[in-house]
Amino acid sequence: MSCIHDHAYRQTKEWARQAGSLIRGFLQSGEIKVETKKHEADLVTVVDRAVENFFVERIGQHFPDHKILGEEGIGEKPADFSGYVWLIDPIDGTSNFVTQQADFVVSVALYHDGQGIFGVVYDVMRDEMYHAIKGQGMYVNGIEQTVMRGNLALIDSLISFEYNFPTEAELEKGRKLLGLCSKIRGMRSYGATALAMAKVAAGKNNGFVTMGTNPWDYGAGKVLVEEAGGIVTDFKGNPLSLERRSSVIACHPAIYQELLQFVSDLA
Repeated sequence: MSCIHDHAYRQTKEWARQAGSLIRGFLQSGEIKVETKKHEADLVTVVDRAVENFFVERIGQHFPDHKILGEEGIGEKPADFSGYVWLIDPIDGTSNFVTQQADFVVSVALYHDGQGIFGVVYDVMRDEMYHAIKGQGMYVNGIEQTVMRGNLALIDSLISFEYNFPTEAELEKGRKLLGLCSKIRGMRSYGATALAMAKVAAGKNNGFVTMGTNPWDYGAGKVLVEEAGGIVTDFKGNPLSLERRSSVIACHPAIYQELLQFVSDLA
């Protein structure tokens, strides 16, 4: 493991906990100004921006030659994704954060030339940190998790999904996706892609599917799931790209082909 990778990994775990304290401070003070972005359900708060700025400042101090891609666009968007790129979702699950003050996470990942180096997903209110660095296993609060192995039938699987349906065409795809319910044990939705993928990595769910999400949403979760022995691709079976929004399957390897077959025409 590279010294720079080890240093960045340790720093990120520390920063994630500090960001959690920052978020809890905002909650205690009640200073949560809510705005909308692309549509009424697409929310952003002063806290999202404050937390992203927190990471941008610290990454800039410690790793000034690294690039940063954050959900709120603080700092300059990378012109390309070569070299080191940080993916930051300051609060994944903003609607949950605003409405429930729970079920949201801080998600941070470091990639190099498009390959995941490490991922950290911190469930702030439960104080649960899911973390992994490539080749070293997947952990929750420092405890290594069991690697996905053995047989698993799709009908015995718990699958989570995430998607909004802003148009009739997207709604029709959503109806088809819900047809998966008859082939599995149960379906769940957490309202936060990074949290859902972390739960797959920790074995709390067997798979996750979404018809469209962004690199800062899946960047850390992808590392977690793969380090836990799972498979992560888009709905066509292709590797995920940092350059664009993408469909995502993240699951136990034993059910991957069946899930892929079901969702392949929804891409």
